[in-house]
Amino acid sequence: MQALNDAGDERVSLVATENGVVVGHVVLSAGSLEDTLVLCLGPIGVRPDRQRGGIGTALMKAALAEAAATDAGLVVLLGHPSYYPRFGFEPAEALGLQSRLGRWRGLDGMRLPRYDVSMRGTVRFPVAFADTCPADIPADAR
Repeated sequence: MQALNDAGDERVSLVATENGVVVGHVVLSAGSLEDTLVLCLGPIGVRPDRQRGGIGTALMKAALAEAAATDAGLVVLLGHPSYYPRFGFEPAEALGLQSRLGRWRGLDGMRLPRYDVSMRGTVRFPVAFADTCPADIPADAR
């Protein structure tokens, strides 16, 4: 997360607190699709002892509401393909999207109010995403 902030890629950072203690966090950062801004969701996390209590869902909904108010047309993420459709995400293939990072995790996208059907091609994630990927993914896959 610090790498996203240091690089200036972080656009939205939300925390969930209980009694002044951070129990969850989500980040949206700037990526691109050709020359168009897309928002890359992640990381998202909830303290293990507070999981399954709705904190992650609340963070997702708040982050997506923030995303909808931006100039971006899409939110993309790398994650478990059966979990994120409940928030409005669909498989990247259905949107004409691909990413070299998506080879090792599911790439999903969610259309925002500024979405346009011409938004197709290769999603480029912030450098920090490539830096945390397994060694078999080239650093230039961002």
